Amino acid sequence: MKKKLENLENQIGQLLLVVLIVLLFVSCSSSDEGKGDPELTPLAVSDCVENGALGNIELNHGHELSISKEDIIAAKEKTYNIQGFSEHNHTITISSADFSELKKPTRLRVVDIYSSTFEDHRHSVIIFCSP
Repeated sequence: MKKKLENLENQIGQLLLVVLIVLLFVSCSSSDEGKGDPELTPLAVSDCVENGALGNIELNHGHELSISKEDIIAAKEKTYNIQGFSEHNHTITISSADFSELKKPTRLRVVDIYSSTFEDHRHSVIIFCSP
C-alpha cells in the first residue's frame, strides 16, 4: 500500500510540474504576438542546442542532472550519473530519440525518463532546456 501511495504521489507531482511549466509559458506569451516589436515578442523559443538542458528530479534528495549543449548536438545515447550531493548514485540513460526531441525548437520541450533503481527507489527525471 505504501508503494502504491508513493507511486500515486510521484504521478501527481509529475503532472503538477508539467502543468506549472505549461502555465508559466502560456502566461508569459503575448496574444498579439508583439506586433513586430522585438521588445514585446512572446516568450522566446526554448533552445537546448544553444543552452543545454537540466533535469528536475522528482522526490529529490540531492541528485543533479545537467546536460551540455554538445551532448544535445551529438544526439547519441548517453548514460549520466545523477548522484549530485546525495549519498548514493542513480543513472539515467537518454536515448538518441530523446536527444532529437530536445533539439526541436519549441516553447516547451520536456522529456520524462526514470532513473535506475537503488535501494527500492527510483526517480522520475523531467528534462527541459536551460533558459
